[in-house]
Amino acid sequence: MLAGARRGVRGDGAALSAVRRESIVTVVSGEQELVLWLALREHAPRLAVSFQKAWALIDEVLALPPAEWAAAIRTPVCRSAIVLEVLLVRTELEQPAAPGRSVALAHLAGRLAPAVRCGSLDELTTLAEVRAASLEGNALRLLGRREEADVCLAAAGRSLALCRSQSREKGVWWCYLGLLRWEQGRLDEAEPLLRQAARYFGELGIPGLEAPARVLLGLLCLERGELRRAVRLLQSGRAALAATLYPWLDVRAGLGLATSLAGLGNKGLARDVFQETLPHYARVHDDREEVRMRWLEGRLATQLGRRDDASSLLSRALRLLLAEPCPADATLCFLDLAVVLVESKKGDEVPALLQEIEALLGEQLKAVRREVRGFTRAIRKASRKARNDVAASAGFTVRRLFRSHGHRVEALPFV
Repeated sequence: MLAGARRGVRGDGAALSAVRRESIVTVVSGEQELVLWLALREHAPRLAVSFQKAWALIDEVLALPPAEWAAAIRTPVCRSAIVLEVLLVRTELEQPAAPGRSVALAHLAGRLAPAVRCGSLDELTTLAEVRAASLEGNALRLLGRREEADVCLAAAGRSLALCRSQSREKGVWWCYLGLLRWEQGRLDEAEPLLRQAARYFGELGIPGLEAPARVLLGLLCLERGELRRAVRLLQSGRAALAATLYPWLDVRAGLGLATSLAGLGNKGLARDVFQETLPHYARVHDDREEVRMRWLEGRLATQLGRRDDASSLLSRALRLLLAEPCPADATLCFLDLAVVLVESKKGDEVPALLQEIEALLGEQLKAVRREVRGFTRAIRKASRKARNDVAASAGFTVRRLFRSHGHRVEALPFV
């Protein structure tokens, strides 16, 4: 077993280590693109062959029953920097669609890393351990296993503290930890983590990572009601964002920016941003995310005074969120729709929708049910001017309550 991929993998690990060493020097010197390009040009032919063999080797390992993976990865042929790198790449590729499998692969990479350690590769191996633990933590976040995610990210932080060089892994770790804190409802801790990540990527000259970090920070500011700051961050992050790499984030950035502008009274510019965002919908190929895009568009339509559009978009999104089912997002979508219905003189439709929400919440979420009932009474009595404040206050409380019960709220997909 594994014989077909044995030849040439271990020997060419030196080529990878040369490139990885030079890439670290690059980050410190601030000339990463030139130095890394020169290193890659020198080693590219050997690396291409070695990566192919390492990829085939990992394919053979993963073709085995999962119970045999750990033993297979400990065989001598797997103990190379290039096999470890390929395994980490495979781990990251699995996260969007298969976070459970990504957890297993990240754990495997974490077990392989110490076997690769040797004098000149100590720092690189430590960074690989950081990357493996960070990826495992992020995959666990995507699965909603927050306590386990916390443990993994704490382990990554301890390993990161041992590294002397500047590395992208520090910024990635801050991002993953910031996202976890956000989903835990610890927004005051999430904000500085995402801010540090964005600033750090900027200092390292990595706009491809700085841009998504700025967008995430902008979306967090939007949730907190910090609209002016959200506009600044979303404008700058969206301008540099690689839309083909982050299609869903690009759409959320556009809708978030338009919503922030509308909230500040700049409805003309909000409409322009929305029109710019519409063509990007086609790049998002995830059913769950498409539902949330339409929900956010409905929220924006409400801000722009397009009640009929808002009612249609929010009603459709609510039906789909109830069907998933997603109690947190369905409840928040209901709050948005209730405002539109009351303002459209259709408040008599709200009680029937409330019954559906209460049935979905069940007995375990009594505090949420009480808040939602109170909201439906208040929204029908409030003046038109006060309705947005009533809805914003209820939304803040509902998010906090759901997060305190371990639910993901307006969950961000893989980042």
